[in-house]
Amino acid sequence: MRVLLVYNPYARLARRAPVAAIEAELRRLGADVEAACAQDHSEGEAAAQSAVAAGVERVIVAGGDGTVNAVLAPLAGAPVSLGVIPLGTGNVLAEEAGLRAGDWRTACRVALGPATVVMDLGRADGRFFAVMLGTGLDARVAKDIAGRDKASYGRLAFAGQFLRTLWRYRPVLFRVEVDGQALEDVAWAGVVSNTPRYAWRLHLCPHASPADGRLDLALILPVSRLRVLGEVGMCFLTGRGPMPSAVGREGFRRARIETDPPVEWQVDGDLAGQTPVEVEVVPGALRVAVSARGRLGRLAQT
Repeated sequence: MRVLLVYNPYARLARRAPVAAIEAELRRLGADVEAACAQDHSEGEAAAQSAVAAGVERVIVAGGDGTVNAVLAPLAGAPVSLGVIPLGTGNVLAEEAGLRAGDWRTACRVALGPATVVMDLGRADGRFFAVMLGTGLDARVAKDIAGRDKASYGRLAFAGQFLRTLWRYRPVLFRVEVDGQALEDVAWAGVVSNTPRYAWRLHLCPHASPADGRLDLALILPVSRLRVLGEVGMCFLTGRGPMPSAVGREGFRRARIETDPPVEWQVDGDLAGQTPVEVEVVPGALRVAVSARGRLGRLAQT
């Protein structure tokens, strides 16, 4: 199999899995490997675009959700599958695919394996996402967090930054049009999900499915900061959702999100713009290599 390995040297677990070791393992498993460094979104996208044009069979990303996001545009609708070696902080798509962060040898086998699933993608103002789009408090946390904190403290960095940002942030007015129906409310954040898992053990839209041709929306209403912390904590401890203070819409195709005042929005953990933003689902746009033990694995085709 001819593959492109897109490697993020700044991923949190990159030191545990050097690019040379991953290349050697993929070759040992029978792959014809070309490697490309992706220090930022543009490098990853350009490498994947060139590889798709050159006729590779699979693009394998060694990094986190942000590095995966970088290759989505070239792979969307292309006859090229995605493999993931989770080395990042969140690794949400990898976890949905049944992979464990840092277990790169197993991930290499899965990335080259025959078990794949076709999944939907979201698209926000032309920017694709595999997992979710977040606005308001959610995106402000992504903006405020420092890369060095993620490298040093991993997921704890997000927890610490969430507490700091929550203390300073104020809810804003959301005006959302979902498949032609209006929804207006003051909210801490608005999250559009393509997968049940939002991050780590948090499931803000637990009924979302990446293979139903739909997206789900959750607005976190302006309850007290203490209640927000309590609900997030309970969702984390139980691994269930949604948050009791969330309202939204399940199973939509298109939405327009406006806020007053304008706020940042992010996709798969990467800042991408300011509201307003147009969001839509792109059904069946991506084929992903999966493990049988993952949630996506139940949809796998061999």
